[in-house]
Amino acid sequence: MARAAIEAKRSEDALRKSEDGLRIVIDTIPVMAWSVLPDGAVDFLNQRWLEYTGLSLQEAIDEPTRTVHPDDLPRIMEKWSVDMAAEEPSEDEMRLRRADGEYRWFLIRTVPLRDKRGNIVKWYGTGTDIEERKQAEDTLRRNQAFFAAAAQRIGALLKTAAPGYRHERLAGEEVVATDQKSAAGKSPPAEGIVERTVPQNRRLIAERQAIESLTSNERSIIRLIAEGKSNGEVADLLHLSPRTVETYRARLMQKLKLQDLVALVKFAIRNGMSSVD
Repeated sequence: MARAAIEAKRSEDALRKSEDGLRIVIDTIPVMAWSVLPDGAVDFLNQRWLEYTGLSLQEAIDEPTRTVHPDDLPRIMEKWSVDMAAEEPSEDEMRLRRADGEYRWFLIRTVPLRDKRGNIVKWYGTGTDIEERKQAEDTLRRNQAFFAAAAQRIGALLKTAAPGYRHERLAGEEVVATDQKSAAGKSPPAEGIVERTVPQNRRLIAERQAIESLTSNERSIIRLIAEGKSNGEVADLLHLSPRTVETYRARLMQKLKLQDLVALVKFAIRNGMSSVD
């Protein structure tokens, strides 16, 4: 009996030590994490969640949605109910209130834990801050309208820059100006305009060659990003995971030698890969 008691005590100590170590890991990872019981009740939140929200553990458990932005809450609750009923992993984006009152965008992922019979015993979730990415996407959408208007203004200027002259782009190769007077050996007034467009056309030729090397998925991703779609929206439309879309986007920036998303949008507009070109 003494030996049995000693062994039981050792097992309890080992389990407690293991649980303490696991809790340290969960509290230290650079994301917010939590767990939810099958009935939807929150039963655990890690330290990063509590520090971000400024709530106590009991406050967060009692009102788990109090930090969700009011405009996002109806959509989030409806989607969560559908995902729970389907018993499938869930992914969504939402704004969460920080302790100082500021709302920031988070990518929320939840996965079910099942027992040997396949029954869900708990849901585990993580929240990753994506505020910078959302700001970049908002900037991209704002710039999209600007670029469209700029393209229209430039087109109008080219049409009116030299009255009586015709400017056109021939298969992306060269912009030429023609006029009946040039046949008499006179230099057309718009010659300087044509000369200035030659380097631009060389760039267009190089970009066309780069486009030909792209896969269909890469071309589709460029079009959708240029139209202001988020990574999640692109993933849904192309039936890819957001992580795969991020990988594609990084590879595209490197392949096309572009510095940022704004440069990618300009590239799409120049090459007719956007609905706003």
